[in-house]
Amino acid sequence: MARVYLSLGSNDQPLMHLQATLQMLQGYFSDLIISSIFSSPARDNDAPDFLNQVLGGDTRLTYTELKAVCKQTEQDQGRGVTPHCSIDIDILLYDDVIDAEKKLPHPDILRYSYVLQPLAEVAGERLHPQTQRCFAAEVLQLQSQQYPDLPSPSAGAAVHSTRLLQCIQQRIHQAEGSVSFADYMQMALYEPRLGYYVAGSEKFAEQGDFITAPDISPLFTQCVARQCEQVLQSLPTASILECGAGQGSLAAGILNYLATVDCLPEKYFILEPSADLQQRQQNYLQQHCPTLLARCEWLAQLPTHFVGVIVANEVLDAMPVHQFCWQAGQFQEYYVTGALQYQLRPIINSRLAEALATIDTSMWTGPYHSEINLAIGPWLQDISQALQQGIILLLDYGFPRHEYYVAQRSMGTLMCHYRHRSHDNVFWYPGLQDITAHVDFTAVAEAATAADLEVLGFTNQANFLLNCGLLEQVTLLASDEPQQRLQLNQQVSKLIDPHEMGEIFKVIALGRQFGEVLIGFSQQDKTHTL
Repeated sequence: MARVYLSLGSNDQPLMHLQATLQMLQGYFSDLIISSIFSSPARDNDAPDFLNQVLGGDTRLTYTELKAVCKQTEQDQGRGVTPHCSIDIDILLYDDVIDAEKKLPHPDILRYSYVLQPLAEVAGERLHPQTQRCFAAEVLQLQSQQYPDLPSPSAGAAVHSTRLLQCIQQRIHQAEGSVSFADYMQMALYEPRLGYYVAGSEKFAEQGDFITAPDISPLFTQCVARQCEQVLQSLPTASILECGAGQGSLAAGILNYLATVDCLPEKYFILEPSADLQQRQQNYLQQHCPTLLARCEWLAQLPTHFVGVIVANEVLDAMPVHQFCWQAGQFQEYYVTGALQYQLRPIINSRLAEALATIDTSMWTGPYHSEINLAIGPWLQDISQALQQGIILLLDYGFPRHEYYVAQRSMGTLMCHYRHRSHDNVFWYPGLQDITAHVDFTAVAEAATAADLEVLGFTNQANFLLNCGLLEQVTLLASDEPQQRLQLNQQVSKLIDPHEMGEIFKVIALGRQFGEVLIGFSQQDKTHTL
């Protein structure tokens, strides 16, 4: 028995001819698998588009016998008689045979996405006989040519991405051909040992893919530390817990500031599931605050009866989101196929349906594509169960719901980050790039209330930093040296300018049994806008 893959294409009553061809061929194969239909333009601009499929199966036919069957099937379907192409059948693979005269493997596999993508959908884990890359990886290679401005990954990084892709392909196959985009994003970012956030690549600061506020300026960490100081002074034996500490710069900055004002926490806990990031954080803290390292403790799970401050900087934006499309008054959800293609399906997730019902669609006029985060609720429930007394400080980019789903934002906010370049191809080398979505802070507030937490404040980053004494900190750091003054002014501008991080980044405080007005929200509290 030989494992064979055939490509079928038609632009003359294509659905009819594809179905008839499949019926004529299926008797020659066992363990049959058929791809989705992919469209492609005809070479003649005046001709109709082609519809393409790939058929795979085991056969007892020799290559010569199979070739004859394909030729006869084309003739039976009127090939050469109809004005366009009734059916075109190519043998893409015959086992792993390499034969240039027989066009095995067929060169069109690596030339045309309308051949490669359906093949990857049904045989994504199979290796190309010549390149020895799986066909899912060949899709990535072809897609990368569409983004020439993105740096090419190293050979080792590409191999890593291929391993993750094979894992994703296997999961999609087990799910009978597609998974929700949220499931794909979960695997791309958090698959054990392979996902973006749990593998060993550099992600933060200049050497990574993006820069967060603690890496921009110590002013940011000092302002966050001042908000922590207020809570620590009010709650004896309080600690700080940071969720997802990045490379450790926020932790180091907070600890160093609190040491100068003699207000150190009992413990500085870091909840970090990635062993690689734990090591990076320990190295960073050893370098930047060695005398305070003993006060730090890494956790694999949330503590119980926690008292103090829980901080999460740019954590919510990296949670997996469900993508949806609204058209003609109906919602559908985006799924991902084995060929790394989107597929729209009816909403079957009841939680998703309930969440979508909270969105005002009255101003939408055409197709509307966006995303929604269902992970915030369960995450906050866990945080709430851990918190006995204190506050939760969440810093991230996003909007209240009435600003998030405006008509002008009809393509959503999903974005990818790779080597300080942003783009929108979520399927580009999974595992090597960050995938993020803006935060719906109304959803955060609703989830907090459902988790028996109080919303203590909400404002933009500029207001929060100014309320926490940013300008006073600038005065303390001011220098007579012109270059240092310029650098400090640039940092301040980056943090609070509304065209930079000042407006798009928000800060929300949640809490339990903490009655004081938080200094970060003492002016310009915008909780009423949620």
